[in-house]
Amino acid sequence: MYILVLSVVCASFFIFPTFFTDLYNPISPSHTSIHLVIEIVSIFIAMSIAIHSWITYKEGKMHFPIILAAAFFSVGILDTFHALTFQGMPLFVIESTPMTSTWLWIFARLTESSILAVVVFMPKLFMRLDRNIAFLVSTIYSILLIGIVFSFYKELPVLIVNGAPTLTKIILEIITALLHLLVIFHLLRNAKKSNDILIRYFYIIGASSIVLSSVFFIQYKSLDTYLHTAGHLYKIIGYSMFFIVLFIVSVKAPFLNITRLHDRNRMMFNMLELGIIETDARGAIQYVNLSARELLRIPSSLDETLMMNQFESKATKGQKYEEIQTYTGEGIPVEIDRFPLIENKQIIGYFYTLRDLRESIENERLAKEKLVTDFEIETAAAVQKDFNSEISSGEQVGFVSFPFKRLNGDFYNILKQGSKTMVTIADISGKGIPAAIQTSLMIGAIEHVNLHQEKPDQFVAFINRMFSKYSKSEHFMTLFTMIYDEDTHVLQYCSAGHEPSLVYNKERNEFDFLETKGAAIGFFQDAVYETKTIQLSKDDIVVLYTDGLIEDRRRLEDDLFEDLMNAIRNIDLTLPADTISKHLITEVEKNRLGDIHDDRTIVVLKS
Repeated sequence: MYILVLSVVCASFFIFPTFFTDLYNPISPSHTSIHLVIEIVSIFIAMSIAIHSWITYKEGKMHFPIILAAAFFSVGILDTFHALTFQGMPLFVIESTPMTSTWLWIFARLTESSILAVVVFMPKLFMRLDRNIAFLVSTIYSILLIGIVFSFYKELPVLIVNGAPTLTKIILEIITALLHLLVIFHLLRNAKKSNDILIRYFYIIGASSIVLSSVFFIQYKSLDTYLHTAGHLYKIIGYSMFFIVLFIVSVKAPFLNITRLHDRNRMMFNMLELGIIETDARGAIQYVNLSARELLRIPSSLDETLMMNQFESKATKGQKYEEIQTYTGEGIPVEIDRFPLIENKQIIGYFYTLRDLRESIENERLAKEKLVTDFEIETAAAVQKDFNSEISSGEQVGFVSFPFKRLNGDFYNILKQGSKTMVTIADISGKGIPAAIQTSLMIGAIEHVNLHQEKPDQFVAFINRMFSKYSKSEHFMTLFTMIYDEDTHVLQYCSAGHEPSLVYNKERNEFDFLETKGAAIGFFQDAVYETKTIQLSKDDIVVLYTDGLIEDRRRLEDDLFEDLMNAIRNIDLTLPADTISKHLITEVEKNRLGDIHDDRTIVVLKS
């Protein structure tokens, strides 16, 4: 991600040259000062890498090779003389000129890229290199290069002409970039072999930044342009990434080791919560901590010497876990570990840790009970699924039902006999397994209904009597049932405390609310219900639903009832009923603010 951002920013410098030129022009007269400040930052980072590596050599030598730190020491020296001899700087030993300054720059880049490539491709070559020797060689190397440049700069190939890089400089910059690209390729290719992903990541970012800086140094046409400054900034980013690698190795890694040791000690202290016993070689108990004393029921005032074999349980054999016998004779399941205490190659005693397993055994028992309960729930869910699989959803009648949990507390059924169709929907208060049982009772009752002889209120009254007889008093359900005659388009309906169902007439764009008087099922065994009748027109749509569909706890004033009616108004009534039901529940859910806390069911009938 970081490399992509750096690349995009780099590309923008070339895509919008006019913008950046206008942005840089006001400060271009101060380019020499800007260059000096940027180089000071670069030199500071390079020298920080060198000095930090010198100080933390023992901690970081296996990860940040000392030869690379020495190379950055040379880079810092060469960059210092490059900055002092840059065009426009005051006289320093010799007159400032692009010849000396640029050659010192090139030598610094080649040094840094070459050593980095050597370290990455041959990590073991300089692993045992002495720190003093590395920095001594680095110092001599730097002095020799500076002496060569100052003495023979007039004979060296020209690198800058009229402020722009020559072909020679471009080739040298490309060599530097290629070395870094090889490093990046090698690190990516051997990613699986790297021990530290973070270190490899920052190495790659650093090398990529310096490659991008070479792009700027190849393309600039004058030393005082924004491209020249941008190249130096990318170089600083690259050096900063190498410094972060050094920080991770020499500061963060040792700190993490200290943290691990600290955590390990904390873990050892936490072991004091276990029962701890120390004995001599004969098994005589020398020390018992408070946890072990409480576990073994050893009286605090007891002064006699106890033997460890006094607490060995005879019931251990054949058990799934070990047992230890308390001082009072009670058997307790425990996990025992014994460690010998050795001194001068002789066992002088034993160290015991005891962990009480009673809670673990109880948790295991509860887990097994949960498995049985889960199995029963899955069985009940399968029964519900089998019941519902017999109900077909299609052109005239469609439904959708989503249980809040595994078992559905909503009941729905479609019964067709000749030209008559009975649709029933119910919301059962007893969720879970009781709901599954009550569902089976409902199915059994519906199977015996004669739609040509019975009215909805007779069916509801029968359900109420049966429910009151076989269910507990705290269980109840709301129910709505209707019988539709396809020949006459007459709809008979009865409600037992259920949400009012909706009849929508497309031509009038109006709703009729279907509701009747009658208590919820299970409240009163002799409750009286009534049947009402409505004449449907062609293409009317009847919608039955449970309260879970329209309830929204995040809404303070209203629920989703208006959203349901709006969805019905906007639906294409030529669609099949099952498609309409799915569409309605989807549209209503779009407007929900709070979480779902109940089962949701909707049934659609088309006249």
